Amino acid sequence: MAKNFVEEGKTVAIVASAAISSGDLVQVVMFFAVALTDIPQGETGDGITEGVFMLPKLKTDDMKTGKKVYLKSGKVQLTNSGSDPLVGVVWADAGTMQKKCR
Repeated sequence: MAKNFVEEGKTVAIVASAAISSGDLVQVVMFFAVALTDIPQGETGDGITEGVFMLPKLKTDDMKTGKKVYLKSGKVQLTNSGSDPLVGVVWADAGTMQKKCR
């Protein structure tokens, strides 16, 4: 292993500017993490930066595996209005009747 290895980089410290619930998708400057635990406002907790998670989706979107998804108003969606950040790809199909996707 390299002499300068520090960590795997799978988790990151999150400082909560508002209360965060376990499982929330949180923007950490230029990337996203999923909170591992509830984090009270002003406290620091951990978020995981890789993996597959069930997240709320725009109900009208028919999500297909491999499609890019963007975050808007706390939900992932297929459409990018230009300023919506890319947060990942669909891991498994989720139709319009489903409220969450992977």
